[in-house]
Amino acid sequence: MKYSEFEKRITERLGFGVENEKSYIDVIKSNYLVGRVSKEYRYNFTIRTAGSSLTDDKARYLAQMCHELACTTLETREEEKKYRLRFSGFSNNPAVYISKGNLTGILQLQELGHPLSIYEFTKKEIESFPDKVREHAHTCEWEEVE
Repeated sequence: MKYSEFEKRITERLGFGVENEKSYIDVIKSNYLVGRVSKEYRYNFTIRTAGSSLTDDKARYLAQMCHELACTTLETREEEKKYRLRFSGFSNNPAVYISKGNLTGILQLQELGHPLSIYEFTKKEIESFPDKVREHAHTCEWEEVE
């Protein structure tokens, strides 16, 4: 399970806050820490239900989600970084990017903002580009997407 999926499930189903700290991901209910999963060690999590007025169903769901995240390998919990590849030297417009047509799958150069184009790629996706495009991708400015 990814950290983002954990946060989405906890906030949507339980309505609790999730704080992504350096060493832990914390679950907060009304300023009270009710769950904590280690970001440094696998299989390490804590549930604190005493004094939190959690129902049995919510406590079970919280424990299930924390257990599932804690059992996920540390490497696979993080989202893979995505990049926009800004291509310079091709046109007078300095903001031309490698994009992929959503419907056609064709790689092309264009400005940001076309609704039927994808501009963000993982390193794995970039490495799978055809040879000529991949060569150009490595000369582009790689803008990390948050």
